[in-house]
Amino acid sequence: MARKMNGKPPYTHNVTTLWYGAPEVFLRAPYYNSSVDMWAAGAIMAELFTNQPLFQGSFESDVMYKICRVLGTPTESTWFSGLDLARNICYRFPDFPGVRFSELLPTASSDAVNLIASLLSWCPCERPTAMQALQHPFFHGCYRMPPTVHLEDTCCNILNSVPLVFRIARQRELLKETRSLRSCVSGSERVDASEDPIHKLLLNPFVFLK
Repeated sequence: MARKMNGKPPYTHNVTTLWYGAPEVFLRAPYYNSSVDMWAAGAIMAELFTNQPLFQGSFESDVMYKICRVLGTPTESTWFSGLDLARNICYRFPDFPGVRFSELLPTASSDAVNLIASLLSWCPCERPTAMQALQHPFFHGCYRMPPTVHLEDTCCNILNSVPLVFRIARQRELLKETRSLRSCVSGSERVDASEDPIHKLLLNPFVFLK
């Protein structure tokens, strides 16, 4: 889903397939790394549960709008550098509380939801690396250790360690629920639980500052 990265920064923003592009790429970040690939992995993993792209759009602004609908509006605490990128291109994030991934992916296990939430983090530094992702409990059932290997061996210790990024993702999901409840009380954002949350991600362009 991403092209091979060659040369030195600053990099071009034409590096990913549109539906799987990371937000920092759309906001014209001059520097990025393999975290854009981890974002794409999260989007693809979510698609396996929905049978349709999570951030399907016809152009960059549409995809960014869908991302905001799901993740909620970024703040200084969740993506400080992203707010700077937005100001640099005169872009204003639409105001959304976000939708919990457990609602978007009702057939996914709690481990799958947590892994996807961590991969689809606003801040690139909060996305797990490929090695960290493989340490997630979601993949533990994929490992078959021979009986001669003891649990105290190094490889098992690595698999049993849970990186901080996954705990951060869980906290963000709880924050979405809190923001959603507040918006419902104020009447600014009402969610009908009988509807498929994916289909509520309406087509809309960027909202640019004047």
